[in-house]
Amino acid sequence: MRAALAAITETCARIHRDLVSGQASSERASRDVEAAERLVDQMLEQLRDAESLIDTEGLDALDRAQRAQEQAGQQNDRLTQIAQEAQQLAKQYAPSPSQSNIP
Repeated sequence: MRAALAAITETCARIHRDLVSGQASSERASRDVEAAERLVDQMLEQLRDAESLIDTEGLDALDRAQRAQEQAGQQNDRLTQIAQEAQQLAKQYAPSPSQSNIP
């Protein structure tokens, strides 16, 4: 009878140790989950900030690029016009082949 009582006592003690150990593991796991949730929240906030930055600065950069493209196109058009005017003037004032001094 004493042996059975000792075995039951030992089993109860082992169950108690396992229960305490399980509770400690559960508490650590709960803290880890909370830390992971905080980390995910921080990452989502950083992602929202980055998205906002891309939206504002990206749109500004696109607008500047479009304006620069328009300006370059206008300058190109003006250079083409000047070249055409120069060509017309060259034709107008160029000596005719009969007036040329080339033998």
